[in-house]
Amino acid sequence: MSKPHEKTGAPGRPAGRRWLDIGLGERLGREFTKLWLAAAVSGAGDGIALVAAPLLAASMTGDPRIIAGVATALTLPYVLFSLPAGVLTDRVNKSRAMALVDAFRAVIVGGFTVLVVLDQVSIPVLYVCFFLIGSCETFFRNTSQALVPQVVKREGLALANGRMIGTEIVTLEFLGPMVGGLLFAVSATLPFGVDAASFAISSLLLWTLRPLVPDGPRARRHPQARRPRRTRFLTDLIDGLRVLWRDRVLRSLAVIAGLSNFVSFGILAILVVYARNELHIGNSAYGVLLGSAAVGGLIASRLGPVLARALGSEWTLFVAVAGQVTAYLVLSVTDQPVVAGAALAVAGAATVVWNVVAVVLRQTRVSPGYLGRVNSIYRQVAWGALPVGSICGGFVAHAYGTRTVCALGALLLGMAVLYLLRVAVRHEISAPDRRPAVGTRESVSDLDDEGEVVP
Repeated sequence: MSKPHEKTGAPGRPAGRRWLDIGLGERLGREFTKLWLAAAVSGAGDGIALVAAPLLAASMTGDPRIIAGVATALTLPYVLFSLPAGVLTDRVNKSRAMALVDAFRAVIVGGFTVLVVLDQVSIPVLYVCFFLIGSCETFFRNTSQALVPQVVKREGLALANGRMIGTEIVTLEFLGPMVGGLLFAVSATLPFGVDAASFAISSLLLWTLRPLVPDGPRARRHPQARRPRRTRFLTDLIDGLRVLWRDRVLRSLAVIAGLSNFVSFGILAILVVYARNELHIGNSAYGVLLGSAAVGGLIASRLGPVLARALGSEWTLFVAVAGQVTAYLVLSVTDQPVVAGAALAVAGAATVVWNVVAVVLRQTRVSPGYLGRVNSIYRQVAWGALPVGSICGGFVAHAYGTRTVCALGALLLGMAVLYLLRVAVRHEISAPDRRPAVGTRESVSDLDDEGEVVP
């Protein structure tokens, strides 16, 4: 019996040519490996810059509200542009569009690096730069998740998503932050220059990617592809909203993800202030502290699918949010850097376990033609809470201290834990509604030959 994940390559290329089948992508094919490498390179650069940016802001002001504004500027585009990004994702060639987005980000961050060299950076300039980066990221991440099912077979989705998330953790949250803190200690210019280079390399890799299932303009010439009629933007958006709203599982997960993001980014936005005032550590140690979340996350990226199979989706999600609550309670009382790092590692692991389950649920419950829009609406709810959490975290820390932010976050997530306990006891995910929502994989027969919903 042949192994389903081996010797998977782009059409027209020899299956035995495995020069790109390396590292984490070797069982999932060359095209997935390209996507993985692009995410790894770009994520490492981002991790470096995401540590350097608040450190740069902290060198110009000590106000936690202004420092938290960096995270707000980065995440505000998730609220403004998430929905349009979803519609565009379903209309364009995903890999080429992602390549262009990263090329644009390379130019933006490169220009910002020049300003740092010339000592012409101010808080408003920092905000504008990260707002533009966040605007691109809104489209890039949504499109990346929609692209995974086009480069990996259905039976490999859990493995592929776990590896993508694991790579993101290692680069964005572990390797990047530690290197970023060290580079910033040497020069404020280095972190941003490395980030610009990472975007350029990612763009080149994505330009060579060829999905196993064509999309965009090439999909119209593919004999097995649907040929949807050109529809209006609002019509596409409403169709995606209807799919998400009718799936009570995905609808509930989006709300809980929003609450979790509200809390986590409220804490992340003031973490540099917490590290200095409560833990009394410097810039390099702050990078290590931030990277400690990735240690738990990396382990969880490997064990998440195993845990989901052992416990089921419901109990796995319950354990994930309960882990976050525990971690934030510890942060609210400790003054030991090692204990705080361990708590962040637990929080990182819990976040990854949640994402592994939630992403696979979306990819398997929604048909490909709707996935980009459903992802964008889901993210509008989940990611829309990020800038709000950052703002609230900054103001609460300014008025009551950083420990209060952690304690209130644990209290808010405690409500989600109680809800998920009920979901787990009743098996509400593994035993969903019998009638599938329009746009789910189970309801593909509800579409006519041109991909339109049949009344």
